[in-house]
Amino acid sequence: MPRYALTENEFRTIEPIITYKPGRGRPPTKIKEMFDAILWILCSGAPWRDLPSHYPPWKSVYHRFRYYQRHGILERVVEALMQRASKNRKIQLTLVAIDGSYIRAHRHAAGAPKKTGKPSKKPNKNRLLDVPAAATPRSST
Repeated sequence: MPRYALTENEFRTIEPIITYKPGRGRPPTKIKEMFDAILWILCSGAPWRDLPSHYPPWKSVYHRFRYYQRHGILERVVEALMQRASKNRKIQLTLVAIDGSYIRAHRHAAGAPKKTGKPSKKPNKNRLLDVPAAATPRSST
C-alpha cells in the first residue's frame, strides 16, 4: 500500500461523501486513486507538479481537490472520520487542548539591519556611480 493511502475500510467510510459530478464530459473514474493523491499532496507538503507518476495527472487531482474544497466535501469527510473514531473509542471529542504559547523572534531574525554604529564596508549598490569626489571634474563657476 502506498504511503498516505487509505485502506479499503477507511475508503468505504468516506466513499458516499466524496461524490464528484462534473457538469460535462465523461463520468469520473478512479475516485480512490484521486483521493489518495490528494492525501499524498496534503501529507507530504510537496508541490502539485511533484505528484508521483503512479497517481493520476496532477492537474486532474488539483481540480478535484478544488471541487471538494469549494463544495465543503473535505469538511464532511473530516466530520465523518471523527464520528467513526469517536464511535470506536479512538478519540474523545470532549477533550480539547489549545496551545497558547508563541515564540517571539528577534528583529535580526526578520532581516532588519543591525545597529552597530560602525560604517558599512560594503559599497553602496544603489548609486549609479561609486566614484570618489576628488575624481570628478570641477565645474566652472
